[in-house]
Formats: sequence, structure tokens, C-alpha cells
Amino acid sequence: MSKLTEGIPKEELKLLRRIYWRSQSYALHFCYSRWCGNATPWIIWPYLNWLYPNPEDKPKKLKALKREQGLMNINPQMAPIMYSLFCRLEKEARDNPNFDAKSIDAVRAGLQGPLSGVGDAIWWVTWRLLATGLALPFSNQGNLLGPIIFFFGLNIPSYMFRYVVLYTSYKMGSEIITKAQESGIFDKLIRGASIVGLIMIGYMVASYVAVPLDVSFHILDENYNILEMINDIVPGILSLAVLALMMKLLRKNVRIMTIIFGLMAICILFSFIGIF
Repeated sequence: MSKLTEGIPKEELKLLRRIYWRSQSYALHFCYSRWCGNATPWIIWPYLNWLYPNPEDKPKKLKALKREQGLMNINPQMAPIMYSLFCRLEKEARDNPNFDAKSIDAVRAGLQGPLSGVGDAIWWVTWRLLATGLALPFSNQGNLLGPIIFFFGLNIPSYMFRYVVLYTSYKMGSEIITKAQESGIFDKLIRGASIVGLIMIGYMVASYVAVPLDVSFHILDENYNILEMINDIVPGILSLAVLALMMKLLRKNVRIMTIIFGLMAICILFSFIGIF
């Protein structure tokens, strides 16, 4: 038995494996009233069925299923943490007659925000950009390695992470969240991941956003290219300016398709008159 699963009874290990595979479809039951909450009872159903196996326990099982159908809107990589905590809390609710079942809703409401903030910063802002940065050079050359690197580089670490946090959070229970909040590690992770993400955005802007100015002038029989002069002073400043303009348009709620077709029209016009 690995250290990851050490201390968890075999029967519960089997249940957690089923919960892990079921959690991959947590967003397929989406609705606007509960978001991904409709999937939660289905995902932890094997565990609830194990907690209440007898026919006379059916009212308690139905009550638990209804309780777990609350609103869920969380980062997919961090969702297994919530599911493992729900299982631990439901087990406590069964075994402890003094347990306040309302605390399950409190955990659901209180942890979605912090966990999603950390998950989005790590996976969507940072890791996805790293995978994109590794894959783009191959994709631009028409090499099949590009999409392969992106697909596996993004997904394999993601699924491994989900597996690890499911078992880790089940073993530690709510202590893992309490300790993380007290130590301030959430804020540090979000800040660090955001910095790395911004670095990757800067790298990709400088590498893949091109402003092909083809304007030059002559002085004393010397030819001076404006684009080369600008890049000698501040490399990549035109690419950054294009990005800043796109961000400003998006913040003013200009439609993305309007921006895309506008850029196409400008590029065609500038190429026709010789600026590009």
C-alpha cells in the first residue's frame, strides 16, 4: 500500500476509486440553478450507499442525497477535495448524533471560492500557458508533436493531481483546509501562480504576436527601417501595444468576432497600401 492510501480501509479505497472516476463528469449535469451541484449526489452515491446499506436507512440516505444537491461551482482540479470532504462529513453525520448537518452546507459555501481561486491560478493561468508555450513552436511548424504535447502536458498532470488530492483530503479531512487557511498558503499560491502566468503571457506575446511594419526612409544614402529602430529601442513594444489595445476593447465589451474581423480588415488594408 502506498503512502497516499496508507491508513484508509480497503473497502473505502474501492469507494474512493469509484468517486474519482465519477468525478470526471462532474460538469455534465450542469444547470443554472445549481451549476454542477446536480452531479454531486451521483458522484458520491457509492459512498452514501455504503453508509446506508439497509432498507430502513432509506430516509436517511434520501436526506443525505438531497443535502448534497446544493450549488457547486468549483475548479475541476480542486473538486475532488470537496467530494472527499463531503464523504467524511456524511460519515460523521451518520456516526455522531450530535453532528450538525448544516455544517456540510457551510463547508460547501465557504471552500468553493478559495479552492477555485487556487485551482484557476495554478491550472488555467499558469499550467495551461506553460503547456501552450511548449507546444506552440511545434504547432507553428506543422509538427504533430504540438497538439500531442499540449494535450498530454495539460491533462496528465491534471488527472494525477485530482487523484492525489482526493485521497490526501480524505485522510486529513477538514484539517487540510484549516491548516492551509491559517498558514496563508492559498494567498501565496495564487500570487506565485499569477506571476508565472504573467511571465508566460509576456513570452508568448513577444514570440507570437507580430506587427510586420515595412516602412523605411533614406538619410544620406542610408536605409532605416522603422520596425528595426523601434525594436532596437524597446524590443516587442508594438506587440505589447497590440495586446493592450485588444484588452481595452474587450473591457469595453467589444465583441470578440468584431475584433477579429477588424484586425483582418486592417491587415488586408495595410498590406494593400504597403505598410505591412
